[in-house]
Amino acid sequence: MMAGKERHEIDWSECVDERPADGVVVSTACGGITTFSNDTPCLNVNGEQVFFCLPICKQDFITDPR
Repeated sequence: MMAGKERHEIDWSECVDERPADGVVVSTACGGITTFSNDTPCLNVNGEQVFFCLPICKQDFITDPR
């Protein structure tokens, strides 16, 4: 770890509860928007739902959440 840099842990899990209804427009992690459906990639991050446009975006976030 670099001097002066603080490591921030991210607590995440898969979204399973209280998902939006199909057709609801949601904001994505990258700052875009998408229409939610049951296959919209999602994670709970530090207690908040985070949505992704594509599964690869979700995987990239899991690999490097910065």
